[in-house]
Amino acid sequence: MLHNLQARLPIHTALLLVASHQNREVPPVRLNWDQQILLGRLDDRQAADMLEYLARRHRLSLSARLREQLIERCEGVPLYLQEICRRLEIDRREGRRLDVDALPRGLLGLLASRIDQLHDDRLVAHVAAVFGRQFEIGMLRDCLEFPEATLRMALEQMQRLEIIEPCETHPYDFQFTHPLLQEAAYLSCPQDVRAALHRRVVNLIESRHPAWISRHPGDFAEHLRRSGDPARGARYFEMAARGALRVSANRTALKMAEAGLACLALLEGGVAEREISLLTVKGQACYALEGHGSSSAHESFLKAQALWKEAIVDEDDVDDQAFLVTWGLWVGASQRHADRDAGQLAEQLRELAQRIDDARYQRLALYARAHGEYWSGHVALAYEHLDQLDPLRQPMVLEWLPFSDHPQVAAACYQSWALCLRGDYRRAEQQMEAAVRLAESIRHPGSLAMALIFAASLYRQLGHVHLATERGRRAFEMTQSADLRRWHLEAMCVLGWSQSLAGEPVGLERIESGVTQLIELTGRERHQRPFLWYGDACLALDDIERAERYLEPCLEQARTRRSLMMPQLSLQMARVKHRLGQPLEVVASLVDEARQWAVEVGSPHMELNSLALWLSLIDPSDGDKQRALRYRLGEVALSDAPVLTRWRTLLDNVSASARTPDYQL
Repeated sequence: MLHNLQARLPIHTALLLVASHQNREVPPVRLNWDQQILLGRLDDRQAADMLEYLARRHRLSLSARLREQLIERCEGVPLYLQEICRRLEIDRREGRRLDVDALPRGLLGLLASRIDQLHDDRLVAHVAAVFGRQFEIGMLRDCLEFPEATLRMALEQMQRLEIIEPCETHPYDFQFTHPLLQEAAYLSCPQDVRAALHRRVVNLIESRHPAWISRHPGDFAEHLRRSGDPARGARYFEMAARGALRVSANRTALKMAEAGLACLALLEGGVAEREISLLTVKGQACYALEGHGSSSAHESFLKAQALWKEAIVDEDDVDDQAFLVTWGLWVGASQRHADRDAGQLAEQLRELAQRIDDARYQRLALYARAHGEYWSGHVALAYEHLDQLDPLRQPMVLEWLPFSDHPQVAAACYQSWALCLRGDYRRAEQQMEAAVRLAESIRHPGSLAMALIFAASLYRQLGHVHLATERGRRAFEMTQSADLRRWHLEAMCVLGWSQSLAGEPVGLERIESGVTQLIELTGRERHQRPFLWYGDACLALDDIERAERYLEPCLEQARTRRSLMMPQLSLQMARVKHRLGQPLEVVASLVDEARQWAVEVGSPHMELNSLALWLSLIDPSDGDKQRALRYRLGEVALSDAPVLTRWRTLLDNVSASARTPDYQL
């Protein structure tokens, strides 16, 4: 038939024949003219590109978190992504709230038709869907009370129709091939039957599988909520959220906390304490995902604070919840550079800690004070308080304190940085490596990633390029999941910096991409917390105009806040101005500004940097600066830091030049 069709066509006509084959096995026979294209699911990058196109086409404004939810929900199936975006456009036009969780009717009908093909075995699919995306045969058998042979035949039929597939995740046996297919199987079951099935599952778990509750508190909480017991559901949702936060499963923690709050919304009165606790966990999960400037976290802690103030009867009745809520507010204020608010909150933490009989509260409050002192440039005070805190030896963490970054690891990292700024280089390196080991021991991936990025920053200061790169690479490799995307982007900037120092222009573009994505993720202003990696990369690649455009507003903000970043930015800007051929007075004023700051706050490290740059760019024969550099070098702790070798070499060279007579022929 095909040959007859070709015979009737003009000689210049091309014939395209497209046929689809839905089985997973490739057809055994191939013709000599055909081409087989295997269509699989889109990967995350392809799905993100398609979503970007659909968002433009349907004029949808999607936040970074909403984009991630859509990509995760559709699991690489283009049709599902297209249909959900189409429904979101309808919601937007009709003024409804964008609801990602609602399934479009057309898509629901399409997926439900696959469930209908099971005929008498549909009940098996409904009960399996009640258990969730993944399920165990044993629990499904106990719930259905079917004969073994009947259940096996039903499961085989579901596999043939590609409704379920074997699950590689222990202890589950099967999973629905797509989450939307599980949702369609669930929604195609009548609502009253679903509620009864959830009650049956709750009774089954409590009577025959009680150990399952501690392993899967979130799933058990979902059964409780859907069976009509939201009060117990909220308690188990909180348990699941806290457990997820402890292992940096941050998106799961946020989802569980929000589900628990939704349960409490169904109750009347008597839930303030549980709601405060859930809001605290939600806030910390938002911090972990979006950074400590997260507006969602700030709103959660403000609401928790309002609830706590309403619930308090006696001012002397201070409990740990007041401290934890204030702690959450302080974390956000310190990151947003709301210095006055952060200082007031740190003082409130100190007052609350004094009224609680547990030394760990006092240490947390002292850390909050030292953190503020550090970022506001009071290096000597921060150094004194962090040394008093001694985070590597004294416990700081409360079992009931949810955190985005482990406070004890963070305090150890800041102590290392303070030691570096004070010129105690050997101890700074030892402290930082000890902080990394502490993070490894507590098995909290987010805190380990934070410690590695802190270590990379320290080694940048000391000139250990290979060590900074190695720490950045390790952080990059361990933060591939969406839960740790914030640290992944930070690590990307470190690796881009390393490439730039090696003369690879792609490194600067990598930093630019990382900074842009971080801004989108965290919502912070571009120049609020400067990336010193960026300035180094621009200088290494001689992209001076770009460096000036980036550093100018950063330096202006740092001057306004009198921030710790000010001297480092000032020195980077001095290098930029010198490369641009600006008057020597302009360069000198920037270097002198950094040195004055260093002397004022007691930072020998930044003073050494300033003196070295003065002798390099301004006046190598300046005897006063040479003597000051030699004196400061004699004060700092000896170590193998390359920056110390560089400073000594510079001092030797300028001293030798001053001793060499200038003969005139």
